[in-house]
Amino acid sequence: MLAGHDSRGLDPAIGGWQISGIFRWTSGFPVTVDNGVTNFPTNFEMEGNADEIAPVKSGKYYIDGVPNIFKNGPAVISSFAPAWAGESGERNEVRGEGYFGIDLGFGKALAHALG
Repeated sequence: MLAGHDSRGLDPAIGGWQISGIFRWTSGFPVTVDNGVTNFPTNFEMEGNADEIAPVKSGKYYIDGVPNIFKNGPAVISSFAPAWAGESGERNEVRGEGYFGIDLGFGKALAHALG
């Protein structure tokens, strides 16, 4: 509490102020790249996941106004390969965009505002 012990006359006016804050920083959610509709390595009812064969960079990109996790979608396709027959592929090999936020509050305690 700021200025909470000033003189009796000034306390209702300038006393009782409080500062609060929230800080949040998280990593992105894991993302699995799909094998594609035409590739069924496990059976003909359940498709598998792709295997990452080259490093990829993910983030938040807009391509022609449409949000995308990859900067260049067609080029990043070559960084993944379909799983072989009998394999299920990799899971969670790419991370989505994280979150960072700071919020600050400044307010007066009710008891000091009423005097």
